[in-house]
Amino acid sequence: MSRHPAAEMRLPPEILGRIVRGIRDPNRVLFQDLTLLQWSKENATLHALSRVSKMMRIEVIPALWSEVMLIEPSRNPQPLEERISNVLGLLKAFEPSYAIHLQRLSIGSPFSYPKPENFTNNIREILDLSTHLRCLELKFNCFSSDTSFILLLSSLTFPHLRSFAFSLVNFLEEDLEGPRILGEFLIRHPLLEIVHLVGDLVHPNWQRWRKSNPLPILKHFRGDMWYLSMLASSKHLTTLESYTLNSPGDTTLRWVHELSELVNPFSNVTHFTINDDWMSLQEITLRALAQSFPALQFLDGAAVSEAFLLFISTDIEPMKSCLPNLQQLIMYETCGSQCSVHDSTRFTTPTDAEIEAAFRYFPFLFPALSSTTHVKMTLPAVRPRKRQIMRMHFSAEGPVVERDEA
Repeated sequence: MSRHPAAEMRLPPEILGRIVRGIRDPNRVLFQDLTLLQWSKENATLHALSRVSKMMRIEVIPALWSEVMLIEPSRNPQPLEERISNVLGLLKAFEPSYAIHLQRLSIGSPFSYPKPENFTNNIREILDLSTHLRCLELKFNCFSSDTSFILLLSSLTFPHLRSFAFSLVNFLEEDLEGPRILGEFLIRHPLLEIVHLVGDLVHPNWQRWRKSNPLPILKHFRGDMWYLSMLASSKHLTTLESYTLNSPGDTTLRWVHELSELVNPFSNVTHFTINDDWMSLQEITLRALAQSFPALQFLDGAAVSEAFLLFISTDIEPMKSCLPNLQQLIMYETCGSQCSVHDSTRFTTPTDAEIEAAFRYFPFLFPALSSTTHVKMTLPAVRPRKRQIMRMHFSAEGPVVERDEA
């Protein structure tokens, strides 16, 4: 009787391990964002491989359990609480627990609804078992004033944790318990290099944590800028990505204020991205940026505004020393059917020729600049929505313009 081909597989463990690592690389845990679709496809492939042979299963199990995503997408036939319960059951069913392999854990739901009583208890049990975590992501939409999600952090400590993401929106609790718990969690994890913090845990004085020197080796921060005011030092920080929340007041002045609240300068920050509430590029913001990030090389998130157009056409010579290392600049313009707008202020939409003329001044303002990008978007109410992109590259031969439209 012929044997199944799998029975004849006798590849060395090193080769089997290389095959598995080709599907899920353990070295990516800290430095690569992972989508639920990508993770699901990898799991399906690893599950299939685990059935090939006993030797292959031995190699697959650590990789299969190295990353677990318990995320609730918009369309999912299996409720999140059921999947969390199933994973907890598997982690507790084997000795030693599969949790010894777990390096990245992502749990979250974008939906706000009453959770079952055992929902956060099961999450807490999974976290208690996951002592080898290097990357933890917790993202929740609270229901009313539910405090159970923030309480998950109250006493947890992960000695190997290098990356932490926490998002808590619609958190309506009026006291300061949430910010206190989050601050103490960050202090207990001094080895964190990558931190993402977004949500409604607004604290009137995040500077109170500076004396404890939180996040001493932080390299990459993504989130709301007010959290950065807790830092007492920043010599390792190189990359910032901001998600500021909409709040009243002049956007540009608010940016200047938020940057002034930091322990400046952040001398090694080279990349700064603003994903919302773009600041107008003008003298006051350039001086604020220079004070906070004197080594800046990449800026994504400045706004084309009436103030910018006026500033760039005036004497910019005194500002040349502000950002001498800036190499790439991305600016955004929002326009309606009849005019452009920034921070609720309307102004006449500049022509393509006027934008190009303004951008040609940039090499005088930023001596190291190699390229700048203008992204022009129509307001959501304007149909059809359009997105125009103009890139200007600078060289000794002069500027070169490229245009795209979507």
